[in-house]
Amino acid sequence: MISEHYRELATLDRSYWWFLVRHRIVMRMITRALGRKPVSVLDIGAGAGGFLATLVDEGFIGRDDALALEPSPEAQAVLTQRRLKILDAPLSDLAAVKVDPFPEVVTLLDVLEHLDDPVGTLRDISRRLPREGLVVILVPALPALWSRWDDLLAHRRRYTRRMLRDHLLEGGFQTLALQYCFAGITLPAWYRARFGLASAEAGQFARVRPLLNSILTRFFDLESRWPFWPLGTTLAAVARPRPD
Repeated sequence: MISEHYRELATLDRSYWWFLVRHRIVMRMITRALGRKPVSVLDIGAGAGGFLATLVDEGFIGRDDALALEPSPEAQAVLTQRRLKILDAPLSDLAAVKVDPFPEVVTLLDVLEHLDDPVGTLRDISRRLPREGLVVILVPALPALWSRWDDLLAHRRRYTRRMLRDHLLEGGFQTLALQYCFAGITLPAWYRARFGLASAEAGQFARVRPLLNSILTRFFDLESRWPFWPLGTTLAAVARPRPD
């Protein structure tokens, strides 16, 4: 991922509506599946650490129990500034992650779409998670929405519900919940993809005024609480290792 993207993340991932809604979706999925707050969270491909920093600041988890696995030096610099724990291991070799006990919850937020072997990564996670542990996943949805941004960010795929469910099953998980998110921007995203409106030089996240940022946060947070949308720009899933 390009360095410019990490710098942009560091300025937006604690305040921009899109990130705020995503963080709330993930926290809600975790507490629904566990029935409580988690003991520990490992965020694989943590980027600039906005998600983990939000968990810590909101008291969702203790700072010592919020772990980041992120190989990018640019991102690690931001993680260090945010006083987040960084685990040293490549994303392609999760067996090298030195942590005991293994965290109760693993999150992969916009990570699987970058991997050549997402099923292998899920299989590695399912082998190490506690029996009642969880994996929570966010991925870009719908191949029809493929745009220049996917090329710019080195995506390998955009997911359908069936594809993500199949990858989880092959990776050793049983899916507990699966839903589309950001249904309200699917049509604009399709229009942008269809007519090639996104340029590689533009900032990925369109800046909005504080009032509009607040309105969008509230609107899409409410939208995400209804899990039956037939489409959306993001797919969210929570799964548990299969008992076999």
